[in-house]
Amino acid sequence: MQKSKSNEADLKHMPLDSSLKKRYLNQIIVMAVRFFVYFASLLPLAPGRWLGRRIGDLWRILDNRRRSLAESQAAERLGLESAEAREFARQNFRNHGMTMIEFAMLSRMEKEDFRRHIDFNGFEETLRQLMAEGKGLLLITGHFGNWEWCNSTARCLGVGGGSIARPLDNPGLNELIRVIRERNGLTILDKQGAVLKALKLLRKNHLVGILIDQDAGRQGLMSSFLGKPASTIAVPVEISLRTGSPMIVAALKRGGVNGKTFTMLYSREARRPNPSAGPVAETGAWWMF
Repeated sequence: MQKSKSNEADLKHMPLDSSLKKRYLNQIIVMAVRFFVYFASLLPLAPGRWLGRRIGDLWRILDNRRRSLAESQAAERLGLESAEAREFARQNFRNHGMTMIEFAMLSRMEKEDFRRHIDFNGFEETLRQLMAEGKGLLLITGHFGNWEWCNSTARCLGVGGGSIARPLDNPGLNELIRVIRERNGLTILDKQGAVLKALKLLRKNHLVGILIDQDAGRQGLMSSFLGKPASTIAVPVEISLRTGSPMIVAALKRGGVNGKTFTMLYSREARRPNPSAGPVAETGAWWMF
């Protein structure tokens, strides 16, 4: 009996296994995000955006590394003075804060809400013309304005398909985010194996959304961005070459006419790759298989 009590005491003082700690932390994060999403989704859009800007301001103050990086890159790449660079970074953080709130609102929004808040600016007609070709459509966007709502605009206009996204390291959080994104949006295609899934969707004349403004590393295609070399994914071009699917660039810009919150910006003419330009597969961009 004494030995059993001694073992119990030893167990109480044993450090938690790192994997167990990570699991507990992941669960706490998921619960916190659930609470945030529930609270933020109850807010009307205007007060929610105000709160988002305050979150962005706090984030900018606390995250010294990203604030310094944003200011230095804005000064270097855009040629801004220090005061202008600080303001540029401030607005960037505020945009991210508002996007967080607007993402939470997706959990309660219905399809008609998107039409209420978005000036589609003729996008619906362009979308239908391209889809009428019968080869699907690659919608290319980036982290500009509200990129989270872009996934829902196609569905509210009656177009199905999928959107490629990198899965989060926290499985529970990844599932929560996926459910919210898919509620009124396209199916989320996990990055691993996404190209094969995208090809199937395009051959069924569906839409595939791809974010392309993140560093692709050694697997990307080097190109010039604001005067500096940047590694960009070549996957959209490779897919388009294989399927004949047209590509269109689109994004939701903050601000709109007639009381709208956003305006859809998009390329009026579809982008189509040149087959005679040669293959780009040697860049290693087929990593998504």
